[in-house]
Amino acid sequence: MTIKSEAEELFDEYAWAKRIKKDSENVYRRGVMSLSEYTERKGASLLTACREDVEAWIEGKTYELAPATCYSYLSVVRCFYSWLEEEGVRTSPVKGVSLPHLERGARDSLKPAQAREVLDALRQRAIGGGEADKRDYSIVCLALRCFVRPKEMIDADIGDLHFSDREAVLVTKPWGNTEKTSVVLFDAATKASIEDYLDSRRSCQPEDPLLSSVARRNRGGKLTLRTISRVLSEALSVVGGSAKDYSFGKTALELAASEGASELECREFARMRSWNLAIETSVEGDRRSGSMHKKIEACLSGRTPRPYAATIPASSIRSMVKPFSDETLLLVHVDDEGGLSIESTP
Repeated sequence: MTIKSEAEELFDEYAWAKRIKKDSENVYRRGVMSLSEYTERKGASLLTACREDVEAWIEGKTYELAPATCYSYLSVVRCFYSWLEEEGVRTSPVKGVSLPHLERGARDSLKPAQAREVLDALRQRAIGGGEADKRDYSIVCLALRCFVRPKEMIDADIGDLHFSDREAVLVTKPWGNTEKTSVVLFDAATKASIEDYLDSRRSCQPEDPLLSSVARRNRGGKLTLRTISRVLSEALSVVGGSAKDYSFGKTALELAASEGASELECREFARMRSWNLAIETSVEGDRRSGSMHKKIEACLSGRTPRPYAATIPASSIRSMVKPFSDETLLLVHVDDEGGLSIESTP
């Protein structure tokens, strides 16, 4: 019989009290147990650790782990001690602990040309390849074109995929702390890659995984996060990168914008979790292409059907919108008489 340590018993109580989902429990456990191991080496425990202990522990982790993982560990430990404080066990030693010396900086996106280079390389391999090659191309399409996260790929079943003659959507399962599902609209290339991949599969029942393993011991079973990370890293090696180097959300948005997607379409790619990023991406794409200025010029010269409205940055018509800041998005209206009115968006 295995005897649990004090830290393990405390964590089990915490996980039960907070109804932490099984998928998330290991992540929470790793953070708390990491601090426990550190404090034990110092002759203390989770119940006697002070703020200096927590700061020294997370400082050491910044030299071992990626910044995102360090922030995750600190966040988990903060939640754990908040629960202990709620239970009246002890005050939290994590209050005020931060990582100001550690740059969290957001990862860059692949440039659209790089993303297309990666996708083309995988597509060529899939054309003459077998099930594994076609699956890997689908994985890369889902990540770079549709912003489907690895966890969503792993959980998706074939029954979650819905086709019409021209469109395909994936209804993702809830994960993390959210109970909401999400609907992902596939572009034509992703739809074609999934159809080609499913045609190569031995079994395509609704309850089968959308992306299945081809390993001998797990044939037809769900993929692991490690497999998806490996596939994405190998694909990105074409441009000298790996999965941890790039933001797939930004990449999908910028690729969509470069291929003519509208702001609303970019918002669909962001799926409500990154709307600010979607707006920023579409606006910046419009600025580079000059399409906003063309809309304004056409609107002011009366070359478009009235009434007409366009969303534009205030800096484009500065002389007319002095009350607004450069970042404000405006609605420009031209009425039937040719009159121009401007108001800020809600």
